[in-house]
Formats: sequence, C-alpha cells, structure tokens
Amino acid sequence: MTDAETPVHPTERLSKIEKRIEHHIRQGVTTLRQKNELAHLMSTRDKLKAAAEAHGKIDAAEDLLRELTTWMEVREEELGERAKIHGARHFHTEADHSLRGGLLGYLVRGGIPHEHPPPKALSRPWHDLIDAGPEGLKGVMMIWRPFRDRLSILHDAGWKIIKPLSEEVVEREPGHLLVTEYLLEYDRLGLWRLSLIEKGELEPEWWLRPFNEEEAQTSDER
Repeated sequence: MTDAETPVHPTERLSKIEKRIEHHIRQGVTTLRQKNELAHLMSTRDKLKAAAEAHGKIDAAEDLLRELTTWMEVREEELGERAKIHGARHFHTEADHSLRGGLLGYLVRGGIPHEHPPPKALSRPWHDLIDAGPEGLKGVMMIWRPFRDRLSILHDAGWKIIKPLSEEVVEREPGHLLVTEYLLEYDRLGLWRLSLIEKGELEPEWWLRPFNEEEAQTSDER
C-alpha cells in the first residue's frame, strides 16, 4: 500500500472536520446553503466520533492481546509445565490475579519483562525494586530479623545472607542510630546491599540496592 492509499485514522479526519465547523461558525451561517453544509459537517463529525471510539477500542484490544501473549510466554518460560491453564474460568482467574498485582498488570502499565523474575513484596512481584536501578528502594519495617542464613523482606524469605558488612552507632539528637549492613543474594539476581537503620523504639528503616563489583572488591580486601 502506497502513502496515497494509506487510510486516514478517524481521529485525524475528526480533527479536520472540527476545524471546518469552527470556521463556519466564526464566519457566520446565514444562507440556506451554509446551514446545509454545516448540518452535513456536524453529521459527519458524529459518525467520525463513533468510528474513532470503535477504533480506540480495537487499538486497546490489540494492546491487551500483545500484553496477554507476553504474559503467557513469560509464565511458560518461568513455570514450564505448571504454566498450563486449563479452561476459560481458570484462565480468567489467573489473568485477573496477575492484572491486579502481578506481571500482567505491570505490562499493561507499560513495563517490560525483566530477564529474571523479581523478588516478591507482600506476595506480589517486586518490579519496582528492579526498575529502581542502582539507587534501590527505601522503606520502613516489614523486615524480619536474620534466621540462620536467611532474611525476610516484605514477607519474602528468599534473601540469603552472605555476610554482615558493618555495624555502626551514629550519634544523632535526641538519641543515636544503629546502622547495620548486610551483603545479600537473591536467586539469579546477584548480590544486594541492605542497610538497616534502627532508632531506639521506632520502627527501623531499610535501604536495599544492588551491590556493585567495586563494593564487592573493597569488601573482600577488608
């Protein structure tokens, strides 16, 4: 199809018709011919509005189909045989659950699947942590004290403690802060640095970010 044969999107045609209607109204509508032409333009505008709305629904449906396809491909890659969905009702349940707080909802909001599944936060994929990049994320509480070589962050106990990095008491009015740092590992996501900041009886704050190779080399030298 050549450029000349490419169909004009209803929204583009609607914009042109709107401008012509505005022009007619500004110029004044006095003759029968002008009134008939304006009536024709307004009728065409209404038809184009309906066509543009239908076009928009089709575009949205195509986007959703792409996102559903990506979601199913990622599920199959991560879960293998367990990714199979049997029946329309089961599919609706799985898709609805993922749309509300999982990968499908992330895709619909414009996200791009990560190379490896992210950790979970409150039982949902923690995409924000990966998207945050080197700066990581900060928060308050929802971290359990270390148990053996594991640490639970936002109810995900998949964080493995490689070793404590440091512990420092920072004097600050009206009391002091205890800052403890850990080197963590999470499945295929590599090394992470966790800082726990405790303020007496207040809930501790945390800062979780990727642990880069320069920091790892410095830690090894120590």
